[in-house]
Amino acid sequence: MNITQVQKLTSEIIRKSNICEEKISFITSADERKKIFAGFCKPYYPAEPDTVCEAVFPLDFSDFRIMIYAENINDKAEFESIFSSVAQNCNEKVKEFSEKADTGKALLRILADYLNGRKSNDVAVTDELRKLSENHEVQGIVYYQTKDEKNMNAYYQAIDQYSKRRKLIKTISESFGNKGIDFYFVKGAKIHEDYPTPQLRTMGDCDIHLKPKDREKASEIMKSLGFSVEILETVEEWKCHKGPFIFELHDSLCYEQDYAEGDEREFLVKEWDYVHNNELEDEFHFIYLLSHLKKHLTSRGVGFRQFMDLAVEIGTGRLDLDKVLKYSETAGLKDFLLVCMTLCEKWFEISMPFRTELSDEFVRRETFRVTSNGVFGFQKEKDEEKDYSKLVNYEGRFRTFITSIFPPYKTFISIEEYSWLRGKKFLLPIAWIIRIFRKALNSESRKKSVYKLNKITASQNINSEFSEWGIK
Repeated sequence: MNITQVQKLTSEIIRKSNICEEKISFITSADERKKIFAGFCKPYYPAEPDTVCEAVFPLDFSDFRIMIYAENINDKAEFESIFSSVAQNCNEKVKEFSEKADTGKALLRILADYLNGRKSNDVAVTDELRKLSENHEVQGIVYYQTKDEKNMNAYYQAIDQYSKRRKLIKTISESFGNKGIDFYFVKGAKIHEDYPTPQLRTMGDCDIHLKPKDREKASEIMKSLGFSVEILETVEEWKCHKGPFIFELHDSLCYEQDYAEGDEREFLVKEWDYVHNNELEDEFHFIYLLSHLKKHLTSRGVGFRQFMDLAVEIGTGRLDLDKVLKYSETAGLKDFLLVCMTLCEKWFEISMPFRTELSDEFVRRETFRVTSNGVFGFQKEKDEEKDYSKLVNYEGRFRTFITSIFPPYKTFISIEEYSWLRGKKFLLPIAWIIRIFRKALNSESRKKSVYKLNKITASQNINSEFSEWGIK
């Protein structure tokens, strides 16, 4: 369970318990793991000054304890009432976590069977499993494996969309080629044919990468093909819509505001050195998939499908594994690669060429994290601006507040609007002043700029949460 889920959980328990927030507080600790047990201690008063009770979740679902402290409670009856209410709501959460963990195991069993050519007829498909498969966008696979009738519509919809999307990809490729536009596809649009049943590798959109000089021309071609083109303020992507299909026009594999930095950024920005006949080299693309997975893991969250992509690509036998390992070292992603490969081996029962030692505790905890996340996490893009600050842990809040007002030089130069600061660190105080004025102006465009910088700052603070993933 990550810190975002911890905060959401504690807030929900306080709300459901109908407790005045001035009278109770929660802190989390990972220092008492040896004493983890299911259930809760009996209420005691006043065994310790100001202490109400402590709630402990089983290790299978979390590596933290919730400690509940009273702050202004002097009446024993009130004390016992609070304990009873909190214990009831916490027990409900324990049950919920237990059910979710069991459902996650069932989904993984189906995905592993699918990738290994086995059927899953003996898996009972519950409503919870259907919902989870929808969150991870693998409903078609669940139907294919179990013949669960309630997932049948999703299965046939995936087949129908595959056929139409494939024609669109062919038409777009031919149109761009005829106009001399260099391009390449990534992620699902590039690798879906590698799946056992390509129709079931669904995708929310198709990413087309172009050179900056060609994006305007490509946009006009898309319009001539019946697409409406939406140019977003961030300029990261131009969305092209046609019916249920979305094609995004990108002019970079790694934007300034992305989390990739250092060796990883230096590697990814050389993308066009690895493009031949409008195809991105498979090994380079594999490292990009890894980087993209890391980006989502450390921000909104990531689901099992992105790990399946890695396992499927390894399973093709087409990759030069020595080159993959070399590229991962160059990009500073080798440790992360080893962790991801080991998890793929454990989850999907496929032998991976790279692996590392992972503790059982880490595997349980991160399996639950990915199960809970869904395909790209439950945090919606429109909510990020108001909620992103909650991604830092309790101990880091003060530091986050300070760095949000006075970000370091490295953070400032991570986005284009402060590119003038690069190589001129002595101008950092001026950048701070501009930053403060922009926050004060509070216009929509300024808020987006400020949010972008806050997002980078927060991401740097939460990376420590993923150190066991090999992310530095």
